[in-house]
Amino acid sequence: MTINMYKYDHVINKSKEIILYVLNVLKRKVDGASIYILQTSGLEVQSRNFNLENLFFNRNSTITITAYKDYKKCVVSSNNLSISNIKKILSHVFNMIQYTSRDRHFALPHLHLLSFQKSDISLFYPYELNVKKSMDYAKEIEMHAVEYDKQSIYIENIYINSYMHFHIIGNTDGLLQNYHSTLYSMSSVAIAKCDSVMQQDYSYTIARSFDDLNSTTWLGTTSAKRAKNRLFAKKIKTQKCPVIIFSDIANIFFSYFVSSIRGHNVYQKSTVLLNYMNKKIFPHWFNILENPNLNKGLSSKPFDSEGVKSNTRFIVQDGILCSWLLNNYTARKLGMCSTGHADSIHNWFIFSQLNVTFSDLLKKVYRGLLVTEFMGQGVNIVTGNYSQGIFGFWIEKGVIQYPVTEVTISGNLLDMWKNIVGISNDIDTRHSIQCGSVLLQNMQISGL
Repeated sequence: MTINMYKYDHVINKSKEIILYVLNVLKRKVDGASIYILQTSGLEVQSRNFNLENLFFNRNSTITITAYKDYKKCVVSSNNLSISNIKKILSHVFNMIQYTSRDRHFALPHLHLLSFQKSDISLFYPYELNVKKSMDYAKEIEMHAVEYDKQSIYIENIYINSYMHFHIIGNTDGLLQNYHSTLYSMSSVAIAKCDSVMQQDYSYTIARSFDDLNSTTWLGTTSAKRAKNRLFAKKIKTQKCPVIIFSDIANIFFSYFVSSIRGHNVYQKSTVLLNYMNKKIFPHWFNILENPNLNKGLSSKPFDSEGVKSNTRFIVQDGILCSWLLNNYTARKLGMCSTGHADSIHNWFIFSQLNVTFSDLLKKVYRGLLVTEFMGQGVNIVTGNYSQGIFGFWIEKGVIQYPVTEVTISGNLLDMWKNIVGISNDIDTRHSIQCGSVLLQNMQISGL
């Protein structure tokens, strides 16, 4: 992906011109309006058997216009940023807003919440990743995977991705801001075969800067090793025992907590945590700190899609729930202020005061289960009831013994969160939720 800084400046300036034009038209006919433009360009390369299999060049522009009038709201989006098309969608805005329902909570965010100051977060690290370079990396990954075990390892797919994003927002209250970011990723899907038994697993790396990606050696070897380790999985008996959720998938486990504190579910009273604000949910040593201002952070951003400034905050402190995740509308419904979560969460760091290694965590388990993959959906955030199929490994006397399959773990989210007894320091930094492996004291295991 070749970067031309002059062209980049032109993209930003042209987008700002469009926003100012739209605002000038809207402000004479509506009470308030916000315009958000997202420009994306990227390259995706898919390889198999040392050959290029699929190639995608991506260039996409989206404009979203949100208008308010007489407590009515209208949202219109388009992928065509030409002036002739924008004039058409503006006519749709003026027509549609007449027929939408009134809601006294429809309005722009409060002025004091908006991000008027230019951000100094560093998220943009351009690197010229073309097709040839991508294929060279893909071949290296596949070579390292196959060399791990030439008799049993095959590569299903290798993916090399490179993206640039440009975010520009403006509103009738005088906001006009932008930021830009890059994102690179590589992944390897390996298949292990022995006799008639086959298993598949993968590894991946992702970063804002290409130089921060893990090596092709690590990527190929790790995907091959994980696939081979899954061979000859066994079934286990139904029982209750401790469970370790591996750091690779701890973000999935805590994603149910994210859903439970989203403003939409709170004001609709459709969450198990409805009455738990400022109450203890996790152990006293458990904390979740959100930092949207982290340089190179995968979920960093100076403002959300409504222009609300992103701030560092504790979501959970000493086990106590401190904050909902609110956009402008859900905050107004609850009589609160937006927390800048119109889109997603921003760099959650889950930590304790204890420094425990993954080996230390294993030693705490005399007989139990290490979960390395979740399968299917079985979580109800209204009741907290939890049931999911898993793949993992059986633990005896603190040592991993063999892979297990056709197993389901079940419980209730409130009990599971309360019964976390340890988190190790093998933190996976590849997600918006960064956490080590999580030890749950006791869970129902359904097998044979």
